[in-house]
Order: sequence, then C-alpha cells, then structure tokens
Amino acid sequence: MLFHQLQTSLSHQHENYWLTKNSDRRLIAWSNTALLGADEAVEYFISTGIDITEEKQVKEALQQTNTLQLAILNSTSYMVISTDIDGNICTFNHAAQKLLGYSAEEVVGKTTPVIFHALREVVQRAQVLSSQGIDITPGFDVFVAQVRRGEIDEQEWTYIRKDGSRFPILLSITALRDVDGNITGFLGIGSDISDRKQTIEALRTSEARLNLTLEAAQMGTWNWDMLTHEVTFSERLGFIFGFPPGTHQATFQNFINIIHPEDRIAVEQSITRAVEGGVNYNVEFRIFWSDGSLHWIGSQGQVYYDNGQAIRLVGVSMDITKRKHTEQALQQANVKLTDWVGELEERNREITFLGEMSEILQACHTVEEAYKVLPSLIQPLFPQISGGIFLINASRNMVEAVATWGTSISQTLFKSDDCWALRRGRVHCMDTHTGLVCQHLEHAPSSTAYLCVPMMAQGEALGLLHLSSPELALTQGKKQLAITVAEQISWALANLKLREKLQNHSIRDALTNLFNRRYMEESLERELFRCDRKQQPLGVIMIDVDHFKRFNDTFGHEAGDAILREIGLFLQSNIRKSDIACRYGGEELTLILPESTLETIQQRAEQIREGVKHLRIQHRQQLLGAVTLSLGIACFPQHGSTPTTLIQAADAALYCAKTSGRDRVSIAES
Repeated sequence: MLFHQLQTSLSHQHENYWLTKNSDRRLIAWSNTALLGADEAVEYFISTGIDITEEKQVKEALQQTNTLQLAILNSTSYMVISTDIDGNICTFNHAAQKLLGYSAEEVVGKTTPVIFHALREVVQRAQVLSSQGIDITPGFDVFVAQVRRGEIDEQEWTYIRKDGSRFPILLSITALRDVDGNITGFLGIGSDISDRKQTIEALRTSEARLNLTLEAAQMGTWNWDMLTHEVTFSERLGFIFGFPPGTHQATFQNFINIIHPEDRIAVEQSITRAVEGGVNYNVEFRIFWSDGSLHWIGSQGQVYYDNGQAIRLVGVSMDITKRKHTEQALQQANVKLTDWVGELEERNREITFLGEMSEILQACHTVEEAYKVLPSLIQPLFPQISGGIFLINASRNMVEAVATWGTSISQTLFKSDDCWALRRGRVHCMDTHTGLVCQHLEHAPSSTAYLCVPMMAQGEALGLLHLSSPELALTQGKKQLAITVAEQISWALANLKLREKLQNHSIRDALTNLFNRRYMEESLERELFRCDRKQQPLGVIMIDVDHFKRFNDTFGHEAGDAILREIGLFLQSNIRKSDIACRYGGEELTLILPESTLETIQQRAEQIREGVKHLRIQHRQQLLGAVTLSLGIACFPQHGSTPTTLIQAADAALYCAKTSGRDRVSIAES
C-alpha cells in the first residue's frame, strides 16, 4: 500500500510501532521518498525512521499533568514549509494547510512565507538585525539572515491565516545544503504555541534527503571507527556536544573526557552490551561544554561487524536537556500534587470531624454530657496525640481537667497561673523543653512536645485545650486545627452553660431557688408515668408555713421572704437527689418523692416539720422566732392516680392539718 501511494505522491510520512529484537515496543516516525527509474516509474523508495518513543511518552506525561499546577500545555501538529534560496515556497505540508487555511496549490511556487507574517513584526526584526550589524531590508531575508551566517534561527512570530485571524507560532529555520555544503533552500518548522508556550521541544521532520532530514530534526550523526578510535560526525552533532564550529572529527577519548564522570560507566556498559549482546546502543548521559554548562544527551547506534569483529558503531545523538528538565519538573510537580492531595484529604477529614463535633456538642443537654463525649470527638482529629480539656473554676484560681484522652502528661488540678497560655491569653507551644515550661507540665519528659490553647468565649477565658506527644512533632496544621477546635469547644460549652442558666431561670423560683409550679406539674406527670410503669409508689407532700401572715405583719414582708428562703435551703439539703422540691404558691411548698411508700413519706414529713421548727432564722440581726409547718401527704396509687387527684388529696390533707391545730402532718383519706 505504501509503495502504491508513493507512485502517485512520491513522498509520504507516517508513524507506527515497531518491535525490537528484545520485544521493546518503539514508536517510529517515518519519512518515505520514492526514487524513479529511467522510465520515470517508481523503482524503489527510501524510508527514514526516527525513534520518537521518548518524546511521545513525555507528551503523554505532560497531558496527564494538572495544567493549573505546571502550566504545560499539550502539543499537537507541526507546520513544515520549505523554500528555495530565493524564498519561493517548495513544500507546504498538511499541518501548514490546516493551520493557515491555504492549500498547497495556492502557495507552492507562487509566493514566499512573508504573506503569513505581520508586517510590523517583520520590520521590528529587521531593526533588531540591523542593530547587530546585519544590514537588511524587511522581507524574506529577515527570516534567513542568521541561517545564512551558519546560525540557528528560532523565533516567536505572529502568523496570519487566510481568513485574517492571527495566532502565535514558534518558528525554527534551517538551511538546506547540497553535498558540497552550499545552501539550496530553507526549511521552516513551526508549531502553534497558542496553548502550549511551555512545551519541551519541537519535533522536527523533513521531506528532504537523509542527511537533511536529520539536520531538520536537529539530530547529529556520528561514525566511530572502533579500530582507529576516530569519530567523524556531522556539524549538528558538533554543536550538540559543544565542539568548536567547523569541527567534524575527534577521538573517542575526546568524547569520554566531556562525559560526566558519574555517567561514563553507563556509556561504556551500553557499548559493551551493543558489541557483545547484539543489541542496539542506546543510552542517555550528561556532558560538560567548554563553558562549564551541563547538557543531557540521548544517543542511539548500531554496531557493524567484519568477520565477527566489531569495526564500527554508527548512530545519532540529540540534546535532550529540555526533556530532562521537563521530566524533573514533572516529578517534582507530581510529588507536590501528591502532597497537596494528601493535605486536602486531611483537611476534608478534619472539616467533617469538626462538623460532627459541633453537631454533637449542640445536641448535648448539659455540660456534663459534653464532658463525656469530648474525648471521643477530639481523638480522631489528633491521632497518636494525648491531651485534655481543662476548665477554670468559679473562683477563677484553679483549673481542673473535665475530659482527658491518651496518656496525659499534665496535672489534673493546678493553679491558673501555672499555665503560660492562660497567663498570656495566647497559644503556648513547646517542641522541646528548651523554653518556658508550664508548671503543670514540669514533670513531663523533656522530649515531649506539647501545646496549650486558651479557650475563650466573649472575651473571657473558660479554660484550655492541652495536647502532647512524646514521638510526633505538632505540625503547623495541627496547631491551627487545635486553635479551631478550642474555639468550637469554647463556644459550645459557653452556649451549654447559658442554656442551662436560662433553663434554670425558667423552672426555678427566684426567691427560694426551688422549682416553680409549672415545673412541678410537668415533673409530677412524668414521675407518675414512670412509677406506674415500674409499679412503684409515689408521694406528694403539701407544705404551708403556719401564721405566715403574722410574720409579715410583725416583721415585714422582707422577713417573710427570709423565712421562705431558709425553708427552701433546708429542703434542698434534706431531700434525695430524686426528690423534687417546689414552691407551689405564696407560702405553700410541694415535695414529690418518687418510689416512696406512705410510711416513708410520713417519716420524711415529720423530719421536715421537726427540722424547720429548730431553725434559727434571723432578719436584720433579729431572731424571728420558731417557724412551724403544716403538712398534708398523699400517695400514689392509694390516694389518686393522676396529678390533679394527688394534689387535691394532699391539699385536702394539708387543710385538715391546719384546721386541726397546725404544726402537724396529716394523711389524705383513702
């Protein structure tokens, strides 16, 4: 099929994969040229292949790299335009046609590449060359002036399409020479750099003869006579290896001398494998130019034998410095990207845990409940790190641990001045014990790193979050996380305390600090349901202060308030935790005694009556005299099965006690 195609087009380019002798899969870029016989028929054709496997791999690696981190854009096709020595276009490949919008028939032999350029840039380039001592008129010579002098011309230009639109390209121009070295034309290879100005290298191909194709590809050829150790090479290779211009021959030792000492063994081993193992010579190494700069070289070659003896090693070399730098940049970028992904995942995990911690703390009913759940909430955020939550007491002179996890190195109770974080009102961190050590940690091992973060809410210090680790250093990220955690805990505990305070105000009587009537009614209904389910009794005691009006009339209403306060304190200190003491109204008080028999209720009522009678209540340094109580008791289920019936029964018993002479306990009638 290729032979048939070359009969009509005479030239063809393509890429395909080849398997080497050792089954390596290599991508080859082919340039195929037909040779005609005397009868003008295609007699045979020459195919020149360039191994582009590494370049292909670099491109594929670049495509996988995050464009936001590395700013390396994918490269695609290259534009190839060749001209004769006067600038007339001779070759105009498909990439050029596609990028510029002209067909080959429109430009080949009819115009010069000047039509693709912005006149302003051509004039500017002419001025630059003139400043360098090259007298030139704006036109085609602007593009080839340096090439005519034996220099490589590689510039960025703005190209103009047929439709008038513009795009930037990177254009490399090379002189085409005949066998005598005379310039016969010029080859321009351009790549669209609109989306990839940071690409690593341009892939150069040519439709010219073999040596010109290698020149266009910027690959240098060399021929090593292994018997004389003389190496002959092309002008391009001399440039690649940093030899003086015009040098085309050197000894093998000259090449060895400029190779980086660390790479010489690899080069020699590759030569040995090629000679003894029958494999191609293929190696990458570093060389030093005479100016001391370091360059990466990629070399490939094949050994030729005569009667079984290796006599020549022929091959090509190219400068792969840019590719190596790109690979190194890719590796560094991948490492950074991996680190960033890890940090991002860790931040996401921490944010999730922080959200869960905030939700759970908000769902807690009391600060005591919050203390219990805090260790399980904080530990996942600080794995392998011990610590605790410490709160300042009401007198603000002592700090006590309310929650700890791991192996905490801090004292559980210490003075607030023992912590530098609380003293200074800012985070105090110690990676080693070379600075100020908090006194509550003075017995900790010297190798332990720790962090104390004050917990503040509304400008007031509530306590501190303490973290310590004998093995792991506390990273900056963990320190910042600790500050965030401390803030969330501070606000959560402050809100819980405020909620408890507000709730307490809503259910407490301001004068006696006993529960109010609304809370009593709610509690009685709840406790009745619970005792009914457990088949347990429940008692209600209604209490009335005898002759309370007389106290008010004699000593004033403030004295009456003092009596009620003292009785409230007495009840709170003489009932069980499960009992509920309430102010029913005025001078009437109520006690709810869950799981208490009638006999027990009567005993408790008598104890209260006797206890209050012996109180010495003063008001304005004046004794108010003995205070007596009348008490009526009722018991579930004997005297009622609902809150209303029980209260009514106890109230009736209270009325009976008052009408029977006061200062006594009366039991409701069954």
